[in-house]
Amino acid sequence: MVSGLLMELDDHNCWTIAEAAGHRGPRRLQHLLSRAVWDDQQVLDIAAAWAAGHLDDGDAVLIVDETADEKSSADAVGAARQYSGTVGGVALCQVAVTLTYATGRGHALIGRALYLPEARAADEEHRELAGIPEEVPFATKPQLASDLLDHAQSLGIRAAFVAGDEVYGGRELRRSIRQARRHRYTGQLSYYRCWTPGPAPLSRLIAIAVARWRIEEDHQLSKQAAGLDSGQVIRWRSWHRWTAVCLLAYLYLAVAVAVQRQQEASASPDAGLIPVTVPELLRLLRDVVIPPPRRDRAHRLHWSEWRRRHQHRARQAHQRWNAYAETAP
Repeated sequence: MVSGLLMELDDHNCWTIAEAAGHRGPRRLQHLLSRAVWDDQQVLDIAAAWAAGHLDDGDAVLIVDETADEKSSADAVGAARQYSGTVGGVALCQVAVTLTYATGRGHALIGRALYLPEARAADEEHRELAGIPEEVPFATKPQLASDLLDHAQSLGIRAAFVAGDEVYGGRELRRSIRQARRHRYTGQLSYYRCWTPGPAPLSRLIAIAVARWRIEEDHQLSKQAAGLDSGQVIRWRSWHRWTAVCLLAYLYLAVAVAVQRQQEASASPDAGLIPVTVPELLRLLRDVVIPPPRRDRAHRLHWSEWRRRHQHRARQAHQRWNAYAETAP
C-alpha cells in the first residue's frame, strides 16, 4: 500500500492502488484497512520515533494544528457541516488535529487525531454505523492536541517548545490580552502569547512563531505526495489505518529529504542548487525505487470489466432501495 500511495496515479484509493499493484480486485487492501489484525497506532508510533531520531538536532519544536477534508457524504466518520480554514468556511468535512515534529534538519507529521463534533459524538446511530468505539468520548480540539503531545512524550520524543495558533490557547488568551499588535494595513488584531520556564530572547520566540507554519507545509505535502486526503473510507478503524499508512509514507519521504539535504550540503555546499524537496525526491524515487503501475492490456481490460460490474450491482441495489422506500409505510 505504501508503494501504491507513492506511485504516480490520478487518484489514490483501494481501487486505484490495487489495480496499479497488479491485484485482481481491491479486496486485499480493503481487508487490510477494515478486518486484518494489526495495530495501526503501533506502526505509526514506530515510524514517528524513527523519524524523530533522524531529525533531532537538540532543538526541536512540536507544532499542533488541524486540517480538514471535504466529504460528499455525512456517513463518513466524524463528517459534519463545520468550519475549517482548510476549506475556507463551513462545509461538510472531516477535521483532524495533527502534530508535527520540526527541527533545523526537517519536519514531518508524527500524529493525528480525528475530531468528532459534539453532535456526532452523541449520535448513537452514527457511532454504530461508523464503528466508533464506546470508550471514545467527545473531546475538544485542544484536548486532542494535549493527548497527541502526551503520547509523543511517552514515546520519548522531546522538544524545546510547543507551538500552535489561537485555537489552542484557551479562553485565557482572549481575556488576558486586550491591547495587542494590529496589522499595519488591515487593522486586524493579532498577537503571539509565549511562555517559557526561563528567560528567552525575542529572536528565539520569533523563530518559534515562524516555525509554526511548517505544519501547514506538512499538511499540503502529505496530501499531495502521500494521499492523506484521498482515502474513500467511512469507518473509524479504516480512517485510522488509512491515515497511519499515509503518514508512514510521508515520514519516509520527509526523513529521506533531510538526509539527502545533509549529504548534499556536506559534499558540495556551493553547488548552486536549492535544497531537494519532497516533490522532487518523489519524482526521483518513482524512476528508480517505486515500482511503476501495472498497465498491460489484459490487466487494464480486467479492471474495466470489474469496475463496470461492481457499478452495475451498486446501481441495482440503489434502485431496489429506492423502490422499497417509496412503497414502505
